[in-house]
Amino acid sequence: LEKITYSPKPSFCFLARLDPQKRPWIFFELAKRFPHIDFLVAGTTNYPKLINPIIDKYKSIPNLKFLGMIHDREKDEVLKNSWALINTSIHEGLPVSFLESFAYGKPIISCLNPDGLVERYGVYTGEILGDGEDKQTIDIFANALDKFLKNDEERIEKGRQARKFVEENYSYGKFAEVIDEITKEFNIKRNGK
Repeated sequence: LEKITYSPKPSFCFLARLDPQKRPWIFFELAKRFPHIDFLVAGTTNYPKLINPIIDKYKSIPNLKFLGMIHDREKDEVLKNSWALINTSIHEGLPVSFLESFAYGKPIISCLNPDGLVERYGVYTGEILGDGEDKQTIDIFANALDKFLKNDEERIEKGRQARKFVEENYSYGKFAEVIDEITKEFNIKRNGK
């Protein structure tokens, strides 16, 4: 396995569609509050008429970088170097971006906690409803980010454990094992043995 790496300067990524239910403006506001940290936005929107004017208001923030849709090497570089993924969505199941981040040994800061994964492998803010444009919401995320930055050992260990979780539960080997079990069970039921 590759060594878990981090950018020398703290950097956090937002890896999702820039759509209203994802509330990306919370991430943008964090960039304003933490000028000493790089905030990398990877994604595009399905609602350009609604979201592009919002993005335009934040484009002048020097530590907030809009990368657009990224794939392959670009995505690999962002995930390798980020310190964590920040998820601001109001609702979702288990996002693929969580598993991708965990595979790179990166914790998550989120107001969603599917299967208790964020509590175990990151910082869970608690559920935050609403549009996320209020000071209280930004404060909650800012406090979670502060907490995350204050304990390097915990941050690094949560990343290691997150990677281990993905290796044990989402690897090709695990997939083959599960398919093999399903096939055996199917054959037993089919043949009555």
